[in-house]
Amino acid sequence: MRLRTRIHLWKIRRDLRKAGAQYHRILQKSGKKEDDCTGEDWYLDWMVANVSADSDEMATVSNELVDQARRLYLPTPAYDDKEAWDQDYGNPPTRFLTAKAMTELRASVRKERAERRAVAESWLKVLGGIFGILTGLLGALIGLIAILKK
Repeated sequence: MRLRTRIHLWKIRRDLRKAGAQYHRILQKSGKKEDDCTGEDWYLDWMVANVSADSDEMATVSNELVDQARRLYLPTPAYDDKEAWDQDYGNPPTRFLTAKAMTELRASVRKERAERRAVAESWLKVLGGIFGILTGLLGALIGLIAILKK
């Protein structure tokens, strides 16, 4: 996950913690039970903040996964696929991947990265072996030259 995405998620969660703290402060000041506050304006503000934060977080993670898949040239779900995409009904509406689609896309990204890493590992093994052989030959050559000079 890119740093920009991590920072954005951190900001969303920070704002959600602030809204939760403010909600609990107001709830304590009111002296009411939580179940009795559903009609209050500040309760509605807290609920809107929760729903908004959830949809922002889902959209951010979805966008990051789609970007990762596109950078690896992997197919992504079509935007008209109702099973792969969900949306909130805020203003403006935000589209994000469903949990199932996120899992499938994340698995395909991991598989592609593992396959690319396997190719690099095999080349590193071959190059490491060649480097070891050359080092041994160079050591033997230096030893042979030292013996011949005596």
